Amino acid sequence: MHPKRPSIGHVSDARFHTTTKRPFLGVLLVLCSAIGFSASGIAGEYLFLTKHLSPEWTAIVRLWIGGVIVLGWAFFRGRGVHNPWRYPKVRLRWLMRPWKDRKNLPRFLLLGICGIGLFTYTSLISIAETNATTSTMIGYTAPAVILLWTCARMRRVPTFLEILCVVMSLLGVFLIATHGKLDTLDVSPIGLLWCVIAMIMTVIRALAPGDLYRTYSTSLLTGWGMLISAVILTIVDRPWRHQVNLDLPSLAGLSVMIFGGTVIGTMFFLYGVKLAGPVLAALVSTTELMSTMTLSVLLLGALATGFDVVGCLSIVAAVAILSIPRETWKPVLTPRGARG
Repeated sequence: MHPKRPSIGHVSDARFHTTTKRPFLGVLLVLCSAIGFSASGIAGEYLFLTKHLSPEWTAIVRLWIGGVIVLGWAFFRGRGVHNPWRYPKVRLRWLMRPWKDRKNLPRFLLLGICGIGLFTYTSLISIAETNATTSTMIGYTAPAVILLWTCARMRRVPTFLEILCVVMSLLGVFLIATHGKLDTLDVSPIGLLWCVIAMIMTVIRALAPGDLYRTYSTSLLTGWGMLISAVILTIVDRPWRHQVNLDLPSLAGLSVMIFGGTVIGTMFFLYGVKLAGPVLAALVSTTELMSTMTLSVLLLGALATGFDVVGCLSIVAAVAILSIPRETWKPVLTPRGARG
């Protein structure tokens, strides 16, 4: 009798919470995702403050265009199917597979609506209702929530290194976002509500895929998730009621948001979760604040302070510690008398 295969949430290395043995590639993809989201955030700040575009309209346009691009990529480049030019019906049936899978359909819709659509929507609204500092601070409590959820599912206690890394990453985010000054956090009740909702969507984005990765490609999940969310948000928000004036700089900024934050950011993050697991991926995603600071220094001429440097080092150290295989730390963490 063969032993039962572990599910996506029950694996040999609980820190990575993944079925693959390529966590470093996953870390690299999540780092690229963080850079994409950072570029998107800077472009969004420019569009909101300078061009006065609506965050609701921007989020819906991002999802529509990004969904079409990613799903088109899945149609032409998807693995394991015939040439789309010679066998278009075969490829279309492959694209429609998630809708015919009754077992995984609820999880598929949860990822699309909450993990992709509402994550994009609420993130932009939370920044508009509060400020980037407050939204960032509340949003990056997600790694701690994901770690607790993962440990609860696996019926184990978080290890010392896991707790240490989460605390280090939160400390780094706090130092970069506030420079040690709590008075920079400006929270209204409605703004706090949107920030908490955005954080919950971040957790769902990391945990919702689960076994879907074993069945469907990342591009297929991402493309359908964006289109599902775009349809629902279009019906609810009616983006045509927003007054929009687009010029060449606005289109350039919107392009950066679509390709950086929606296509590259979302696809790379989900594939990074597949390889590295939700706990490590969520922790690595905190480097988004570092890349935002770096891009601001390089592109906008902003000045980096000592708090920024210490915060960056704290985040990098946390990611490096959790990325190193557990066996490497055993000689360090095991008392001398207990070795051998």
